[in-house]
Amino acid sequence: MLIQRRTQSFQPQLRQQRRLQPEQLQKVIERTHVFTHVEWHMRCCYVRVAEPGGDFTWVDGAEFSRSIALPTAFRMFWEPEDGQAEKKQ
Repeated sequence: MLIQRRTQSFQPQLRQQRRLQPEQLQKVIERTHVFTHVEWHMRCCYVRVAEPGGDFTWVDGAEFSRSIALPTAFRMFWEPEDGQAEKKQ
């Protein structure tokens, strides 16, 4: 039930601001990242969408690992869906 309520609250934002059609909220993870003396409390929402869209670059896990620079603070959330991500060369 908690996930259902969160899904409903995210749908309008994803549709309007990101031009995406959400299908399912898979999970929500909250983490803390400390950068120098600043503590960031972050929430990551794993959402399945109907089709690629919006102003995003859509790639598979292996391509993401090879060519996308991901800031350290966000690496704790990266989970390749296909499980086949390769290390950067």
